[in-house]
Amino acid sequence: MTQVQSIVTDAGLSMENIELRDKQITLSGEIENQPKRARLLANLQALPGINTVVDGLTLQRTALPTLSMRGFAGSLTLFGTLPDQESVDYIIGLLDKRFDNIDNQLQADASTIAPEWLGGFEKLAPELAALEPLTFRIDGNEININGIVRDRSKRDSVSLALKTVFGDEYNVNYQVSLPAPTDSARLVYQREGVNVLLQGVLPNQAMVDQIVAVVQEKLPGVILQFELSINSNVSEPGWIDQAVSIIDSLSIADPAGFEINNTLVSLSGAVKSERQKSELETLAGNAFREPVDIDNQLVVVAPVKPAEFKLIVQNGRAVLSGVIPDQVMERDLLAASDTAFGPDKVTNNLTVAKDVADPNWLQEAVDKIYSLKNIKNMQLSADQDGMSLSEVTMFSAEELLAMQPAATGNVRIVESSGLEGGKKAPGVTDGDSTQGNNQQDTTGQSASPEPDAETVADANISAADLEQLRLDLADIAVSKIQFAPNSTELTAQSKTILDPVNGLLGKYNSAVIEVGGHTDSQGSENYNRKLSQQRADSVVRYLVNKGAQKSQLKAKGYGESQPIADNATESGRATNRRIELAILN
Repeated sequence: MTQVQSIVTDAGLSMENIELRDKQITLSGEIENQPKRARLLANLQALPGINTVVDGLTLQRTALPTLSMRGFAGSLTLFGTLPDQESVDYIIGLLDKRFDNIDNQLQADASTIAPEWLGGFEKLAPELAALEPLTFRIDGNEININGIVRDRSKRDSVSLALKTVFGDEYNVNYQVSLPAPTDSARLVYQREGVNVLLQGVLPNQAMVDQIVAVVQEKLPGVILQFELSINSNVSEPGWIDQAVSIIDSLSIADPAGFEINNTLVSLSGAVKSERQKSELETLAGNAFREPVDIDNQLVVVAPVKPAEFKLIVQNGRAVLSGVIPDQVMERDLLAASDTAFGPDKVTNNLTVAKDVADPNWLQEAVDKIYSLKNIKNMQLSADQDGMSLSEVTMFSAEELLAMQPAATGNVRIVESSGLEGGKKAPGVTDGDSTQGNNQQDTTGQSASPEPDAETVADANISAADLEQLRLDLADIAVSKIQFAPNSTELTAQSKTILDPVNGLLGKYNSAVIEVGGHTDSQGSENYNRKLSQQRADSVVRYLVNKGAQKSQLKAKGYGESQPIADNATESGRATNRRIELAILN
């Protein structure tokens, strides 16, 4: 027994860890390490009279777990020590499907303490696989991570996963970075008439949206050809706000264009004065902290015609006509008229021509229109001689048609008996009245006035015909009518869908149909309303050009005000972007 006690004591145990019965020794408890365990078992089995030694010992877990990973080009090498083979296999299983090749040098050691982070490692594994190259090590409560991720969002998700798995009890040395920029941002803007081209490369979607938004705001209704790409490896430019300002300023020029990158600004197009040319060059130069080359190829085109503007209001309905130099001015005059009289009571027959001089009466005219909100009958005229507000001349349908440019769409014509006894409307000052000219057709005869949609809508149509028309319209797949992005141009398929409407209008010639334009909630409310009106006008214009009577059609833009699906989803927004046909009789 003395010899047994000596052997057991040398192994760091006591006689309490031994049970001796019938030439069998049974061991229990914890022993410090595997070498001591093996030596103890060998010494006990060598004792005379001992036939069996039952090993019930467990190793004391004192070693801290370690895990190291090195990854590059789809290959991963693993180092470290975990408490058992099951833990090793678990780690390999999480990483095996994310790397093409794994060199496993992990070891299982029963003296290693079971890591508390092992169960949460499945949340970290996919984030670590996104780093290229990857260096990762856990040693005790120290964590080191080093690598490169493709963008900021991925870098943030790696950081979040680390915090989720390890909490705040570990010291984390976090060295995750973005790729070094390999290229510089570039933006090209070209405009000719209603066509705008955007080309180039920017580092993120937010900057692309910023550029598109200013084009849509300053040039509503243009046809946008979009060739901007996003590359997160491109360095963020310091000139994006200045590029927005340049596009804003260039909205007065047509044609117009510029190219901007980190070392060069190139301007092209036509402006109307040396002052405009100089101001745009100064603005472009301010895009950079350091001096850059400015290639100013802007051409000064002297205007040859004065601007003219006329606003005629009859019974609260307004018709804008005349010729002005740019769409910015058209937008300001139309916005003032929409506010004063209501968008559904304003017809825009303005013509934009680049050979027209900038007028000095624009702001005065806009302010005057805003002040005319409660005036039902009046005439506002502005030209190179100044501006005048006068008693309205009650124009006939023929005369109002004569004021309409040939390319315009749906125009409402309202007959009126005028002011009694030649009285002036309240607040109207003396001024010259302007008579309209009768429109001539190709035979030289005066055109007969066409009744307006509201007059035709009062015409009788039988209940049976009305019901049949509803059924016939329901068979037309108007929900599939589409336009080019941010445009009023109908696609070829949409024109085919619309063609049967002409036959129905001819068959039911007393019917009046409203073409309603609707948008999703992307963009500003004002922009969406105008876009929906322009698209409704485009449908009416197409039908009229195909032979429909204009008096049987009425265009109305509802913007985003009448959604039929959830604007929070892409499918819902697609559903809300639609054309609807409604019978007004």
